[in-house]
Amino acid sequence: MSAFTLVLISLVVWAISAFLWGRYKLMRRRDELGLSGPPAGLLTGNIWNILMWTKKNGIESMPYLRFEWAKKYGETFGVYIGTELEISTTNLEIMREVCIKQFSKFTDRPLIGFAEGFPLETGVLMAKRGKGEDGYGWKEMRSVVSPTFSSGKLKLMHDAIYKRVKTLAEVLVEKSVTVGELDIYDEFQALTLDVIGHCAFGVECNSLQNREDAFYVNCRKFFNEQTLDKSWAMILSAIFQIPIPGYGNFMRRHSTVGKIEDVLIRQLRKVVETRKDMGKYPTVDLMQLLLEQSHQEGNKPIMPTDRIVANCYAFLLAGYETTSTALAFTAWLLAKHPDVQDRLYEEISEAFGDKDIDYESLHKLPYFDAVFKESLRLKPPVVFFTSRKCVEETTICGVHIPKDMIVSFPVLAIHWNPDNWPDPLKFDPERFTDGKKYDPFTWIPFGVGPRNCVGMRFAEHEFKLALAETVRKLRYEMGPKFEDPLKGRIATVLYRPLDGVMVKVVARK
Repeated sequence: MSAFTLVLISLVVWAISAFLWGRYKLMRRRDELGLSGPPAGLLTGNIWNILMWTKKNGIESMPYLRFEWAKKYGETFGVYIGTELEISTTNLEIMREVCIKQFSKFTDRPLIGFAEGFPLETGVLMAKRGKGEDGYGWKEMRSVVSPTFSSGKLKLMHDAIYKRVKTLAEVLVEKSVTVGELDIYDEFQALTLDVIGHCAFGVECNSLQNREDAFYVNCRKFFNEQTLDKSWAMILSAIFQIPIPGYGNFMRRHSTVGKIEDVLIRQLRKVVETRKDMGKYPTVDLMQLLLEQSHQEGNKPIMPTDRIVANCYAFLLAGYETTSTALAFTAWLLAKHPDVQDRLYEEISEAFGDKDIDYESLHKLPYFDAVFKESLRLKPPVVFFTSRKCVEETTICGVHIPKDMIVSFPVLAIHWNPDNWPDPLKFDPERFTDGKKYDPFTWIPFGVGPRNCVGMRFAEHEFKLALAETVRKLRYEMGPKFEDPLKGRIATVLYRPLDGVMVKVVARK
């Protein structure tokens, strides 16, 4: 054996040994913090557990995994995503401390390598604390975006949203005659994209009547690829979190998700440039508020085009899939519980009759509000976006939390916890009408604290307007293809139906 070969073999052995020793030390962090948790592999952490769980129980069982872990390992335990340890907890006092009382130590959202760089890390959803070179961090961007969702602005958007909701109702009434049973998830996805297109970007998509619309097709493709079992790049960037700048971004760019994302970004950038050339826009939307920051105004810094595009992209991600999923789940629940649907219909009919639905009255219907809250408790669309990254070491409720540690609050495990909600898997809107008080930290579909969902009021209004108009025009019923129980799955941070939501729609006379 030559000296060169011997040296080469020695270097390879040393590199492998150093790699494995480094992984071993990382895997000891949970024990050092005194936490329990599922056995973790040296290379994959608990990702292998997740993949094996879904292989054994089916992909539809994935929403129940954290729930089962919480029952087995207690309310606070450690989980490894690759080598990244996160503290998973359903302890409400820890949540209160992290999200409210000690928020200054938990300002950031965790960012896996797959999401680093433009556009995700540049927008308000994933931006870190502190100002970037352009003067913008998450706090500064949120102050620009927030006015879009004030009650005053929502009232101005009401007619535009209602116009598209009416189109949806007309389409469903027509399909009640031609097809009867349909995938209501597909219909609601078309609606939410049309609403976002108009209210955020000032563009007309017309997805409700044209499923071949390029923007709609690309959005569907993008979200369908956002799963661990479909995206090799997502798995690899989670398992091998290499501390090299641009590594995660490179992985994303060369994945199917990244290629579709590039198409969406080009489309959004084109809209931004067109709007810039137009000057003042006649209506106030998200893009207009962002564009107003693209030139110096008072003491506010100039917002670069990339920031504007990234925030438009963030709103697309946050508003398209989430609201459509919530509406589809609710339609399924109403079809399964006709007594709830009948009572809801009576309240809506009494409030509006044959008149158009107005903004103020829509939000004064107590039973409707109870249905909204109970649906989001039982079937929350967003289940893994409540995590926070510690930016300053602290100890909470006896749990030591080092700097850079991730603390996550699994929404399903909290919403389905019998200690928080009696008979938690039962759909029961009466929980929110019987006068009983509940801890606000047990109902977190929009997150909690200063970094909760910035578009929460917009989402609620769109949800209620769409459900009110469709329920008063037609009934959701169980047909031959109705799936019970309805299978769901986890896709990145989302909980969504596995194979659509088939319901029968029957026009009211």
